[in-house]
Amino acid sequence: MSLARRRGVQGFAVLALLCIAASYLAFANPFNWGVRKSQHFSEATFDDLRNGEPIAEVVTRLGTPVSIDDRTSFPGVCPQPDCTLYAFTGDPASWAIGHAEYWVIADRQGRVIHKLIHREP
Repeated sequence: MSLARRRGVQGFAVLALLCIAASYLAFANPFNWGVRKSQHFSEATFDDLRNGEPIAEVVTRLGTPVSIDDRTSFPGVCPQPDCTLYAFTGDPASWAIGHAEYWVIADRQGRVIHKLIHREP
């Protein structure tokens, strides 16, 4: 195999790897780019949340939620629409194909009953 042909194959391999990496970043979005976050949000702080914690303390630790959805029902957690869903990340940019939203569900007494990470797509 000639030197020029070998360089062509290597160039194609590098280009293919770059395309795969770009596709991964666009579709998986591992760094959650383009997604709004509460001012103090971090995954470590979110992981430390416990059921029964007052939602006011959660908001103090994570910051003002990106969105609040009253009268939420969630199968297995809150069957009646009596709960409130607090989203601490969300509202992704139009170019963000894949993203993660961090949600906290609180009961009518304002206590955390569930937390979850919702991934799209």
